Amino acid sequence: MKNIRIDSKKIFTVLVLALTLFVLFAVPSPVKAQTEDNGDKYVVGGRFRLRSDETINGNLFVLGGTAILEQDSVVNGDVILVGGTLEISGAVNGDVNAMGGTVKLLDQAEIHGDVNLTSVSITTSPYAVVDGNINENAFNFEGLELGQIPDNVVQPKTTSPVEGWVDFVINILWAGLRILAISAIAALVVLLAEKPTERVKQSIVTEPVIASAFGLLTAIVAPALLLLLTITIILIPVALIGLLALVVAGLFGWVAIGYEVGKRIEKGLKQSWAPAINAGVGAFFLSLVSSLFSIIPCIGWIIPVIISIVGIGGVMISRFGTTVYVPANKTVPEHSLVNQQDQVQANPAEKPHEEPGPQTSEKNEDA
Repeated sequence: MKNIRIDSKKIFTVLVLALTLFVLFAVPSPVKAQTEDNGDKYVVGGRFRLRSDETINGNLFVLGGTAILEQDSVVNGDVILVGGTLEISGAVNGDVNAMGGTVKLLDQAEIHGDVNLTSVSITTSPYAVVDGNINENAFNFEGLELGQIPDNVVQPKTTSPVEGWVDFVINILWAGLRILAISAIAALVVLLAEKPTERVKQSIVTEPVIASAFGLLTAIVAPALLLLLTITIILIPVALIGLLALVVAGLFGWVAIGYEVGKRIEKGLKQSWAPAINAGVGAFFLSLVSSLFSIIPCIGWIIPVIISIVGIGGVMISRFGTTVYVPANKTVPEHSLVNQQDQVQANPAEKPHEEPGPQTSEKNEDA
């Protein structure tokens, strides 16, 4: 067994650098709310809250963000949503126009105009008041001056400094707990099933394109198949088992990729770690990078989805870690990390030819 030699200073430096990057990307900048605002307001990404007794004398534009109008808040103009989420508990003295996203008219909502929707999911409380009509596929572009760069953009900030920092601390704690949990699971999986994880990792490393293709195919076919099983009602238990298997495959693939990342970190730092430590460190780094990318609006989901697809594909082609995938037109080098009996061979191995032993003859000699 290899000796575990860990340079604590290098590890601490890497973790501090990663945490610093996370803080720089994740920290919100709180801003103090104003009681009354005159003129149109633009919310581009992030989260905006119009508190009780606050008024906007103009139109409110929400572009790819979240806007919450609390009870007793007032917008003296139209509210226009283009992608994102709009929650209304206050009064809107105008129309609500939404294209893409989600609109929620809560109990205290008062809309003194029409609600025009295009490709929007709307939830309307029975106590909400809408003086006009709720029109589907009828987005009103009036007041939205395309091509003009507004000079009064409301930054994606919370309106209360205390609330902003509380949300920030909660998000940091939740992200940290999630990353630590995945790291612990990765270390435990490798500790209990090192060889299966090694086979999945080896399959992904040697055939990343095939693993990606199988993962993408699984991501497309599996949900449709599970939906069909759910519709039949009687096969709902089978659908639940399939869903659980898909989740396990995704987590197993994530652990396998993290295991490879950990081994490369080990090599880069010129250390000698146990396999479980490799998996834990690699899964931590992989999850941290994924969390950093997920902060980016609109495209932040791409990196986690790609990692998950490749991981699921690796699990599929390795048959849940029971063998290493090797195409029929390739041979496995003798120095492979996995034993030859664990590999998928293109042709069955031929038994070695056995040389017959020397024949002996007995001669009867007459005395």
